Amino acid sequence: PQFDSLMTIPIDIEDLKLLECSNFNNLSDEQKKAFYIVFFAAIAERESDFKADSETFDRGHFNTNVGLFQIDKNSAIRHAYALVGAKVTKKELKNPITNFVAGLYIFKNQLEGAFRDDTTGRLFPTKHFYWEVLGLRKREKFLKSFSNNRGNLPFCENSH
Repeated sequence: PQFDSLMTIPIDIEDLKLLECSNFNNLSDEQKKAFYIVFFAAIAERESDFKADSETFDRGHFNTNVGLFQIDKNSAIRHAYALVGAKVTKKELKNPITNFVAGLYIFKNQLEGAFRDDTTGRLFPTKHFYWEVLGLRKREKFLKSFSNNRGNLPFCENSH
């Protein structure tokens, strides 16, 4: 259901231009799903190098980020309580499906502006929301990963 709800959220055109898919908001749900698969793959590549058991200690937030999308327990609870409940463990977050669905909740909250209005419809928020790879400092590496798989999105068009 979290994935399906992403199909109805309009995305900022400037963000779509960065990904060379300006026509995203007019795509079919199946095409949007294909787009998001490439988008999430690029996040996972940059966050964990696709290693589901990856763990990284975040000194700035004093927590451990876990799994494909490097999600910490507190964020999993805050964003995906319906999925993980109040007592999610690192082991559960290393499950790729649990980690991915928690990531979907986080991303959905970003696009819906659930915690901050300035993230509504933004793939690349102007201020850090969750994943640093979507932020201005690390975005180029993310864009390279996305671009490497853009061939899977022949329906995307870019109008400058």
